[in-house]
Amino acid sequence: MSVIGVKLLKDVYRNFTSYDLFAVVVVSMVVGHVFYYFVPDQNWLRIVDRILVPVFLVTVGYNTSHKFGWMVWAGAFIVAWTHYVGTGIIFINVLGTFIFVRAFMRPFLDLLLKSSTKFWAWNIIFVLVSPVVNLVLEYGTLAISMAVAGWINRNREEVKEIVNPKHFFVFITLGYLYFTEAVFMFSQTELAIVAIGSIIVMTLLYDFRTLLLNAVHRRPKDKIEKFVSFVGRKSLEIYVIHVVVFNVMTYSIFKIIL
Repeated sequence: MSVIGVKLLKDVYRNFTSYDLFAVVVVSMVVGHVFYYFVPDQNWLRIVDRILVPVFLVTVGYNTSHKFGWMVWAGAFIVAWTHYVGTGIIFINVLGTFIFVRAFMRPFLDLLLKSSTKFWAWNIIFVLVSPVVNLVLEYGTLAISMAVAGWINRNREEVKEIVNPKHFFVFITLGYLYFTEAVFMFSQTELAIVAIGSIIVMTLLYDFRTLLLNAVHRRPKDKIEKFVSFVGRKSLEIYVIHVVVFNVMTYSIFKIIL
């Protein structure tokens, strides 16, 4: 039975694409935000989407050749504006974080890659202060280190004298768990589940090139595969639309209660 199970997992992995991964993340994100907006006092309901968040944070650094278009800027502004209207709080959402990270990615790398000591020292600082910075910038300075993980994973040969990518992936996985626990304060059992899931996700991200190649080789054939591919490709639009709708709904409910 175990042999059959392992073979099945290998078969799935050989056909699993980057779009499949993003589709899973998008669905978990929407469900997680339902819990965030409408059942905010039950953090355990957020376990699944917390496990999958690194997919967005790491891949934004993996694909630095892709420039953000006007839709990202517009989306970041619209989400921030609706959040401010509903709560009166100025908060830079994850799209703003992506813009910030991408804009300063090259200067960050120029600083971090000067020496192994500087690389590790700065990333330790980024991780440690991230829960505080998260109060105004979603995911805080952790987003820098997560993006750096994506970049060095893609450019392994360029950084091998400074850092071992595998070692850094282990570090950033632990850093993400530290951040998650500081923000969500999961129980030991809940954190253990997040840890196991995060290790699996980070393992997939370490081999992200394979998922990209699978996406190139495996074209969607039926309606389900085409829908999954569509969801994976439209993560930005889905994020903006559903968060804006949820912001408006919660603001309207709040006004009715008052």
